[in-house]
Formats: sequence, structure tokens, C-alpha cells
Amino acid sequence: MQGSNHLHKRSTRQTREKRKARAKKKGEYKTLGHIERHAKRRAERGYANEERVASILAKAVEQSRYQTWRQTEHNDADDRRGVDFFVTRRSESGGVVERGFGVTISPKSWNDAKSTHPQVLTILVTPEMKDETLLSKVDALFV
Repeated sequence: MQGSNHLHKRSTRQTREKRKARAKKKGEYKTLGHIERHAKRRAERGYANEERVASILAKAVEQSRYQTWRQTEHNDADDRRGVDFFVTRRSESGGVVERGFGVTISPKSWNDAKSTHPQVLTILVTPEMKDETLLSKVDALFV
């Protein structure tokens, strides 16, 4: 039975839909405006992450862990350098020391930031991260 099709099973509607869903996941069926919507969602998550870090730093200043803190404006010169926050603290010699750092929410953007801004420390802040863990990473800037 050379050339016979007797072992070929015709694809059903269900298998065609599964194949289409898999292709959509892989990015073969991107809808119009997908990239813009995805960028907007990532930016919103990043801004929410920065607000969380800002509230943690404000609490730390109230507890006298740091002297002051400030957040950079979005898209200003410091932000383009990769710095999102500046924290000041008194040194042991009595002077004031200021350190800047960036924050990110995903491991991919954390790795991208390390290669784009190698001179600036970027801290990966996940939603599960405890406040004390973040503060210990900020403390490590002053060592």
C-alpha cells in the first residue's frame, strides 16, 4: 500500500484550535496594538513597584534609618542613567553620603539594566519581597 493515507488522521476542530492557541502564545498571531498595550501594562507595573519602594523608604526615614530619600522624575537625566531613587545617610565620620539605585520588577529587565547601566546598582523588587529585604539591599550600598 505504497502512497496510502490510511494511517493519517484528519485533524479535528479541537486540535486545530489547540494549534492556533499554541501559535498565539508563541507570538505568531499578535493582534493590532499588542506591543503598545504590553508596554503600557509593564510601565504601570513598574510605576506601582516604584510607589511601593517609595513608601518603604519613607517609613525607613521616619524610623531614622536614613536621613533623606528622593525619587527621580520619570524620563529626566538621572532616570535615563538608570537611577530611580537617591538615599542619604550619615557616615561614621559625620559627613553625609548619598547613593542612587534603580529598581525593576522582572529578572529580564534586571539583566537588561545591568548591561545598559553597569555603573548603577539595580535592585530586583518582586511582589513577594519583604520590606526588610529591600532595606538590607539598600543598606549594602553604604558598605
